[in-house]
Amino acid sequence: MTALMASSVLWLWLAITVNALLLGCCSTGANAVAAASPLRVAVQFGPSVSTHVQARILALLAPYNATDTVLIHAVSDSYIANATGILLSFGNTNTSKQLIPESDLAPLGPEAFIIRSRTTDSLFTLATNGNPAEGGVAGVNLGAHIGSYGLLQCMGFAFLHPLAPISPPSLNTSRLLAPCSSSLLLQTQPDNDVTSNRGVEVDVKEAPYWRVRGLHYHTQHPLELTEFLNGFDSGTTPWESMMGEWDLLCEWLVATRQNRIEWLLLYVKDWADFAWSATRYTRLSAIIKTAHNYGILTGADVSIADQQQHAWAMILQVTNLTDETAHIHKHLDWLYGLAGFDFLSTESGLSEFTHPSCERMLAWMNEVANYSVVRWQRKAYIKCHCSSGQTCPNYKDPVTGGPLNFNLLPHYANLNMGVYPHTVQLYNWTEPAPTYGNTNFSYMFTFLNIETANKRDVVYHGETAYWVNYDIDMPLFLPIYADARLSDLRAIAKAQRSNNRMQGQVNFDSGWEWSYWMTDVVTAFAAWNPHMEIASQKDALARLMADHVTQFFSPQSDTAQQLTQILLDTVALETDLLVYGKVNGKYPHTVVKRNGQAYLEGWDTWAEIMTLATPNAATQPVRLGIEEVRNPFGTDPDYVTEVEPLLAAMDSGFQQLLDRLVALLNKNSRSIYPAMLPLYQEIIDTMQMTSLRATQVHALYNYASSYWTRPNDYRVKQLKIAETALQSAIGVVKNRESQYRVPLERIAGWRPNPTSYGFTYLWTVHSLYYFWRDYARAIEIDLEATYSPCYLNLMNPLDIAFGEGVWTNVTMTLYKVMEEFGWLDGIADCLEQPKEEPIFP
Repeated sequence: MTALMASSVLWLWLAITVNALLLGCCSTGANAVAAASPLRVAVQFGPSVSTHVQARILALLAPYNATDTVLIHAVSDSYIANATGILLSFGNTNTSKQLIPESDLAPLGPEAFIIRSRTTDSLFTLATNGNPAEGGVAGVNLGAHIGSYGLLQCMGFAFLHPLAPISPPSLNTSRLLAPCSSSLLLQTQPDNDVTSNRGVEVDVKEAPYWRVRGLHYHTQHPLELTEFLNGFDSGTTPWESMMGEWDLLCEWLVATRQNRIEWLLLYVKDWADFAWSATRYTRLSAIIKTAHNYGILTGADVSIADQQQHAWAMILQVTNLTDETAHIHKHLDWLYGLAGFDFLSTESGLSEFTHPSCERMLAWMNEVANYSVVRWQRKAYIKCHCSSGQTCPNYKDPVTGGPLNFNLLPHYANLNMGVYPHTVQLYNWTEPAPTYGNTNFSYMFTFLNIETANKRDVVYHGETAYWVNYDIDMPLFLPIYADARLSDLRAIAKAQRSNNRMQGQVNFDSGWEWSYWMTDVVTAFAAWNPHMEIASQKDALARLMADHVTQFFSPQSDTAQQLTQILLDTVALETDLLVYGKVNGKYPHTVVKRNGQAYLEGWDTWAEIMTLATPNAATQPVRLGIEEVRNPFGTDPDYVTEVEPLLAAMDSGFQQLLDRLVALLNKNSRSIYPAMLPLYQEIIDTMQMTSLRATQVHALYNYASSYWTRPNDYRVKQLKIAETALQSAIGVVKNRESQYRVPLERIAGWRPNPTSYGFTYLWTVHSLYYFWRDYARAIEIDLEATYSPCYLNLMNPLDIAFGEGVWTNVTMTLYKVMEEFGWLDGIADCLEQPKEEPIFP
């Protein structure tokens, strides 16, 4: 069957309404077909589209058969000349070759594609073909696949959430969407009939701005596919049954014009035998084979010696260079030779905060890079993290001439080692970023450009979700992530000449629910085209959001434009309040403890301990503690004049944005495609959770800060506001959980899993852990809640921050804090996860 599909034209007879027929077919008047006649849609594949992708496209089209009979049979090219209806031609068919000659396609370069149309009195043809990737999967034409999904998007197919593609209500060619709409100028006339003007046809030509475009799926976090990608069952879900979800993710990668994906392989001594087993590498090989069917390269993220968060380190114990080299070779032979990975990404140091000698680390880097190239003809890349406080005294910083930041040590590695300059959280290169000891990430931008100029392979490694305490596990609606990543890419493009570009982007991803698919989609397309022809960052972001998100929601351009504007206004508000702490047009003299993100994010035991121990190197923005504002002698910053206005602005600002989203839905619900309503409601739910969090935090701080200064009725009122917000959040979460794309226990359960966490990534949302913890600390529910950061600790810091079995650093840090604040009696609570799931009232 598949061989026939590769060379034949397949007819799908579809029944649709007269209106859709008249608009979708190219004829009117005498050429119109009666209402009872079905619309004929022919689907044609050339051999440049893999049989796997052919089958997937046919599966997407099959539901449009609305009759009892489906006629699928081969017809000759001469028969097409007399056909009526719509012809969709994918890949290098004879039809595509006529419309898209090789002389037009070849000059566009690797992975480029063309979509063109042809209109006759009875047939509308939409054809696409593309070029293979440079250094891509052998025998697979990725450009043809990208063009094929681009054609489907023109028809209204939306690939937004990676596990939930959405089909249009009908195969209607009267309103083609981007990228086809761009060539027809349908941005301003979205309801035009593309066949009403015989002189105007679709002619889309696209090529990638950067060669590398991919996703880092952070499986050290307990995400949707963490267990699957490590060869495990997931809760009660068998490994084999998740292959369909993986197939959908690979499809999403192609649809968003990516060409690679990587993930971390995990390891714990308790299951060391499985880690090296044939079962594991056989399962990994099957995963890789599916990705290759789409043309997607796969990478293993395996650290050199970092054992943090159950990383599968190549070197488990520092001994001597000979033995360490042998361990490196053993791992790489397994990864490349048995599992079949296409590239490697790796980590520096012994953990995020500790490292061996710089000389030994550099020797390891060079061995990994050289062995990958010489033995396996594969490429290795190393992350350059943005933590602070570690230096290499014997190596000079190329800019300052002082001791080198340890994270930038790959500057001295041989050129076989590529680099991933990494930034964290929602900040762009130049915005204040009070996290990990940074003021901003401009030094990493400088490093990226230096390494690109040195002809090293450079891949930017930003992120669209951090997870731990910060964003999706609250959850917060943060389209500002998309703005920051686009801003970063545009800054890089401006700084680098066309003949001296970095390789591209691999985006750090940490979950998709609660609308986080949106920032992933925009960030992915930004790496394909950052729209450098558009001068304004805001206008470029609007273009990406309109073309790849909001256009799918409604056939009415006004509705889509209003949704785009609300998203842009959300970005503007978040930039002012969450990043800069700007209120009523005024900036604080410092963003430390005066930025909104510090108060909306979650706070757990180890966030508080790290803040107390090393406030300048905390892994999230530091806040004025909710327990601190009770101090009758005042605080720094002053709560009433510096913090409360910020909390009030967030409280009102997010509520206003929520109101606008709801009003748009109520006014235009009939104009939004039914299949898109769940996604619109997801956006509303995530915005509502953000608004409720802002309201809760504002009220709790007002309650706690007024202990000595305000009458009891004021405090009772504030507490009631906070409690009402929490109860409302419970209802929103319950409703949204019924819409998750995978079983609840897989992503919101308290259960063992291969990561270092005893719960999965949305358990803190399910339980509203951060809401309850702040509430308990504000009302002083007991002595531990009032005085100890160990209150409601969830984590084993030995596994998470420093690696399995490493005690010294964490116990010294903890002892220092507990001794200083007189909490030594509660130290045990900080060192272990609860044996039972915490249950909140």
